[in-house]
Formats: sequence, C-alpha cells, structure tokens
Amino acid sequence: MRFAAAALASLVALPVVHAQEGGESSGEMEVAEPPEHHPVPMRDVAAPARTPVDESARKKIQAFLVPADEAVRQATARVAAALEEELASSPGCDVVDLSHALSPPPPAADVAKASEARKLLADANLLLVSHAFGDAVTKYKAAVKAFEDAPLAVEWPEYPEAMARLAAAEVLAGDDDAGHALVKEVAVLDPKGNVGPASIDKAIAPLLEDARSSLGDAPSGTATVTTTPPGARVFVDGAYRGTAPLSSEKMPAGRHLFRVERAGYAPAAVIFDVVASDDRGVKLTLKPAPGAAELNALLSSMVREIGERNLGKSGRALAGKLGLERELIGSVTGTAQKVKVELALFDVATAQRIGRKTSALTADGTDDDRVEDATKELLRSVLAEGERTLHPQADMPGAEPAAAPAAASEHPHARAVAARPEDTTDRDRDRVADDPPPKKEKDKSKDKETGDPLKHLDGTEDW
Repeated sequence: MRFAAAALASLVALPVVHAQEGGESSGEMEVAEPPEHHPVPMRDVAAPARTPVDESARKKIQAFLVPADEAVRQATARVAAALEEELASSPGCDVVDLSHALSPPPPAADVAKASEARKLLADANLLLVSHAFGDAVTKYKAAVKAFEDAPLAVEWPEYPEAMARLAAAEVLAGDDDAGHALVKEVAVLDPKGNVGPASIDKAIAPLLEDARSSLGDAPSGTATVTTTPPGARVFVDGAYRGTAPLSSEKMPAGRHLFRVERAGYAPAAVIFDVVASDDRGVKLTLKPAPGAAELNALLSSMVREIGERNLGKSGRALAGKLGLERELIGSVTGTAQKVKVELALFDVATAQRIGRKTSALTADGTDDDRVEDATKELLRSVLAEGERTLHPQADMPGAEPAAAPAAASEHPHARAVAARPEDTTDRDRDRVADDPPPKKEKDKSKDKETGDPLKHLDGTEDW
C-alpha cells in the first residue's frame, strides 16, 4: 500500500496495487497478498457466520484503493490490509492473485545457480547412502553455498533442508561439533518443522527436535526491514511477516533468509545474520519489472473513474487483462488521524456500479481507532448492497408472499380477470381491467313473449 504522491492500490488476495495519480506514471505499483496466517479476530464486532457458497457462484474480484496524499499513507496501508483479509474470507469472492501477473520471474543467473545446487544435492545424497561421508560433506557444502548465492530462486525449504543434510553428513563423518552447530542453524531457519524426518537422516532427527524445542530459551535479536520503494511484502524464512517498513521484528539469533516482493518490481532477497540482543537493519532495493509501466499507467487512469456510475474504459480494460468479474474501487482522504474511506463496487459484465458506501474513521491509535474493524464492516455492507442490486428478490427475507387471486365471491369483475386463460396477453388483461362491471342480465323469457329478439340488448355489448 505504498505510493509516491497519490497512488492506486489493488487488493486483494486481495492483493493491493498502487499507482501514481495523475497523468504520468511513476512505475510504482504494489500487490500485497493476504498474510499466510489466520485472520486476526475483530476487536469489537463479531464476524458474521460464513455460509457455504457454490464455487461456480464465486466472482473473481480485485480491489483498487486510491490514497489522496502522503498524509494518509499509513491509514491507507491499514485499510488495504483489512480489505485484503476480509475479501479473502468473503463467501462469493474469488480474489485474483496478481503476483504472477505483476511480478517477473527470478533472474536467469539465479535460476541456473539454484539448478546447480539441486544437482549437487542429488550427487551428495548418492555419496551419503554409499557411506562416502567425506565426499558427501564436500558436495553438500557446495550445494549450500550455491543456494546462498541464488536466494531469489530458492524454493522454501530447500535451503534449510540442504543444511540439515550437511549436518547429518558431518555427524556421520565424525565431526560432531560441526554437525551440532548446523542443526541449531536449521532450527533457527525452520522452527516450524518444514524440514521433517522424511528429508533428513535419522542421525540428526533427535538433535533437530531438541534444538527446535529449546528455541524459546535461545538468544534472540531484532531486524528492521526497509525497502526502496517502501510497501513491499516481507518474508522471513519463507513466512510472511508484514509490509515494509517493518520495525524490530524479533527472531532467534543466526542466519535468516529475507525476501521482499512488490508487484511491478523484481523481488529481492538476502541471507542475513541477526545478532543477539541487537537490532540490525536490512535494506533492500527493488528494481522496476519490464512491462510494469504499461499496467501502472492503466491503474493510474482509474483514479478519474472512482466517482462514476459506470465502469470506465480503463477499469474495463484492466478487468479484461486480469480476468475480473467484479472491481472494487476505493479512496482514502483526510489527515493522519481522521480519514474518510469510500468504496464503490462494479459489476464488470454490465459495467454498472452496484454498491457504494462511505465511512469516516479515526486513525489516531486511541480506543476510538477502529480502522480495521470499520473497514471490514464497510466492505461487507458494499458487497451485500451489490448482491441486492443484482438479485433484488433474493434478499427479501421479510417480504410478504404474493397475494392470492381474489376469491370468486369478492367481486364479480375480479372473477372476470382471474378467469382469463394463461396465455392472455398484457393487452387483453389491460382491456379487461378497463371494462366496466358486467350488466345484470334481464329476464329473457319475457322478451321472448313479446316476440322482439333485440329487446333484451342495451347497445353496450361491444364496448
């Protein structure tokens, strides 16, 4: 949710994309995908029960948030994160992942280096099972070094797994000290046990389990992560930690793999040593991705379309490019402490705005600060309004059932309308409704007695 001047943010995940407002594009853009952890419970508002939804009824959606200026940057980031989280858990919403559409693949050199590391691992595994422990140590060390030289192409948990295999080879080769030290490093890198018994030698499995269980008592330090431009997603050892700038993240002392991602930019990564009882700074610079300027320009032009009743040309083009069925466009205005959030929901198929809500929020960090909760409430309200707009009859739980046809005894004219055949046209029904009530029939028996066949007619029969 970062921007230079005013920017356009796209969620949802709710990834969130920002682009500079105005004529020229700055090339800045961001996707912040939903965090890889359970949503934090809302503080004051109980979330409504989620009802199962037919997968075919889920609509592909993304959200685009327009911050007004630098003063609301932090509030915009909080609003965007709340929108991402709520969209990701909303039934009927299939949040389109923009990470592949907006981020380039790793550099070719890193990909080649990672491939080399995997080959070295395979060779070392064969040496290990052949009991050539010394040669296996050499190969494993080369594999670990190759992964360290290509952090962008490492697929988690390849790096700690290579270190675990090296630890086992060291122990089997007779160097217990080196092996035990490596086991502790693996525990620091992979405290949750992604590297399991199936991928490590039984010689170190108990050692690794003990090292993980004792991490709570191990020395720890902190890291402050900043990125240029700001707003990148931060991953530490494969786990999402938040959005840069990220201050004083506590973690066990030792080596850690830091990776940052931002849509429209090539990701950056580094293996960094966190020092016990110290706060270290991790600074990473992201380079614009080829082709990002075109998409960013498209996002920038959507700023002018936020208040329209119909989805504009840029919004439709973006929907086609990303395969969206719904677009949520919003704005954040105000000051650092008081902001107004406006959300507008558009149906791509009809290009119509189907929902729009506004809310004034306090963002000053006091007890009145409910930015996240209020944003989620606002989003739920807009989504519900959109469903009511598209399906008005489906959202009327208190509506009375349609009135039954009038009983035959209520009115003779009502009987005439009810008795019309089912295929009666609207024109026929209108004519029947305009007809006067039928006249009472005269006693035709008396007319027959006079011999006058027309005496019982009054001249209005063809009306």
